[in-house]
Amino acid sequence: MPFPIWNLEFDYLEFIYFMMKHFFLCICGFGMAFLSAAQKKDSTVNKTVGTDTLQEVVVSASRNSERAFTAPFSIDRMRTPMNDMHNARTLPEAMAYMPGVFVQKTNHGGGSPFLRGLTGNQTLLMLDGIRVNNAAFRFGPNQYPNVIDAYTLERIEVLKGSGSVQYGSDAMGGVIHAITNDIRIGERNGWDLRAGGRITTQDMEYTGRADATYTGKRFGIAGGYTWRQFGDLVGGDTTGKQSPSGYNERDWNLKAKFALGEKYTLTVSAQQVTQQDVPLYHRVALENFEYYQFDPQSMLISYARLQANLNRVALKGWSITPLYKNSTEGRQYHRNGNANYFEEKDIIETYGVVAETDWQILPFWTSGTGVEFYHDQAGSGRNITNNANTMATRGLYPDGAAQINASIYSLHHFTWKNWRAEAGVRYNRVENRIPAKNLNLPGAVFADAEMVSDAWVGNTSLLYQLNNTHAFFGNISSGFRAPNIDDLGTLGLVDFRYEIPAYH
Repeated sequence: MPFPIWNLEFDYLEFIYFMMKHFFLCICGFGMAFLSAAQKKDSTVNKTVGTDTLQEVVVSASRNSERAFTAPFSIDRMRTPMNDMHNARTLPEAMAYMPGVFVQKTNHGGGSPFLRGLTGNQTLLMLDGIRVNNAAFRFGPNQYPNVIDAYTLERIEVLKGSGSVQYGSDAMGGVIHAITNDIRIGERNGWDLRAGGRITTQDMEYTGRADATYTGKRFGIAGGYTWRQFGDLVGGDTTGKQSPSGYNERDWNLKAKFALGEKYTLTVSAQQVTQQDVPLYHRVALENFEYYQFDPQSMLISYARLQANLNRVALKGWSITPLYKNSTEGRQYHRNGNANYFEEKDIIETYGVVAETDWQILPFWTSGTGVEFYHDQAGSGRNITNNANTMATRGLYPDGAAQINASIYSLHHFTWKNWRAEAGVRYNRVENRIPAKNLNLPGAVFADAEMVSDAWVGNTSLLYQLNNTHAFFGNISSGFRAPNIDDLGTLGLVDFRYEIPAYH
């Protein structure tokens, strides 16, 4: 059945006005607040510390490269998650071994991390600096972290506590940042070919992975393919086989990197994860369903990033990243004793752009400032089949619903002797537009709805490095999560409840 994507018109001039006005206020406010800071940087702070762990570089806490040891935030890192961490089968399973991260798995094809007691759309999932959260990201435990192929990842960084200033709406509990393998052009010339696989007893897993990388002086390209087949889980003791719980997965990724002169690089990347016949075991075991499955469960993320490393007196560099995402979720289910068979599909398309600048304002003061813009469009539909008759009805979400998420931020970093301070501010504005499209719903009356949410959020933190292995830090931050299409427009069966659209 078709699932059309409808277009809604937004007043982009109004958004440009709001963004320019609040961007000016951000810059002016910080320019006045920190001109009185100390002006001498002690080079001893950057001396080599005693262990490799303390020298690790992270990017998630302040959106620029910094040593994890001197970042005044609670951060944990995991390198090559599928190779180094306890032979985990999926990304959520690997994350379960990270300190301060609790992972809930209702079904084998899912896995939802909790940060500071929050999960779902109250934590932010990112890939290479791009928001994975979209306008239909659900509240509570969900399966979305499992639609990232962990075999493509160089590392995962988890920022615990609010990351709303650095990354915007949804980062109430923190940020999970998955960073894919980089192509290090100029280091060596030639091909690197790899292949591997895993087999688990009792047919619980068959995995094959092949990838190839070519690097030259000014160009590199990498690609790979992952084939996975999971059988039903077999538990120990009296648990027995959990059937149905197995599913199939096919993933691919492609990335290219170009050196454009001495100062500019262009990175183009695309990757897609597609899972089929992903059952929800708890529905069958606890809720009297004959079957309930996701098919397909898919996510495509693609972007092109142009980056300049200028190393000028003031402007150190900049980057601009146009992006496209597509999230597709199909659901088929039938409850025992019910004459109706249901088939649903939701498609969320996202177009966006992220622009960032890095500044060296004074010897002790660096800054990162940028703008982000995401436009989500939803297509949703449902077929109900009874005997030989099929009826098309409204889907889980209003077909044609749309969201704009735009923000401006400014982050500032100060170093003086053994002290490091961070401060930042972000203005975030989110528009949701919910059309009144109701097919074959007698008596259902919904009007077109529009909701605008905006907020200023800020953070400040301070770290004192006592010696090469010990440091003390504290931080204060505010958080922000705007309602999305899932909050405002859901109509249908979700987990153990039936949701209706919110009053507006």
